[in-house]
Parts: sequence; C-alpha cells; structure tokens
Amino acid sequence: MLSHQVLARADESAVLEPVRLVVTTVSLRKGIPLVVVREVHREGDTTLRVPLTGGTDHRIHGGNATATTLFHDALTAALPEERDPAGSALVTVEDEHGVRTWWLIAGGAAFAGLYVAHVWWTAVAHGGVLAPYL
Repeated sequence: MLSHQVLARADESAVLEPVRLVVTTVSLRKGIPLVVVREVHREGDTTLRVPLTGGTDHRIHGGNATATTLFHDALTAALPEERDPAGSALVTVEDEHGVRTWWLIAGGAAFAGLYVAHVWWTAVAHGGVLAPYL
C-alpha cells in the first residue's frame, strides 16, 4: 500500500495505515492494530462493522457506498494472517481536542472581526464623532 486509505464522513474519518486503523471522531481518536481485527462486515451501504479478537465491535461510517466498498476491500486485504487474541486491550483511545480548539479560535476571530467592522462602520456613519468618547 503506497498511501493511506481514507474513509470520511462529516464528523468521522477512518484512516487505514500499514499496521493499524485510526478512527477519528469529534471527541475521540482510536488506534486499532490490524492484528486484533478479526474480520470486516458491511452493515448497509455506508457502515462497516469491525469485530476484534477480544469480542468488541467497532463501527465505521462512510460518506457514500462506493467509498465504503473500496475501504472495506482495502481493509480486508490489509489484515494479517496471524491474529493477536488481546483484542481491545491493544486499542488506544485519545481525546481529540484539536477540533474543539479550532472552532474556538475561529469563533473568536470571527467575533473580533465583526466587532472591528462594527466600530469602523459606526465611525464612518457618524463622521468620526465617536473618537472623543473612546
């Protein structure tokens, strides 16, 4: 595999790396080693169910049926012959704060921009009469 395979939806993405599957949502990032993936099942047109060797299931939601089919085929082909029975004990879960931080920065910048535009418009509309009051 020359590049990572990606399956994305508005609030979720899955990236197939050489040795693991990384599923990122708005608040979590899960790293699932391929050696604990038992198999991959289709559930509907845009959902994949990934059962692990320990008995836990993970679901991946795609944006469209074609992308989900291609990701399913790539993930199935990438699974190793040998499986590790540890299952979900090898799955890493991290809080994903980057998305929330980005929204806070963008919101703050938008607010500051609107405030500056309002002050400028008010000064232009009133001929600079507000300058003594600031």
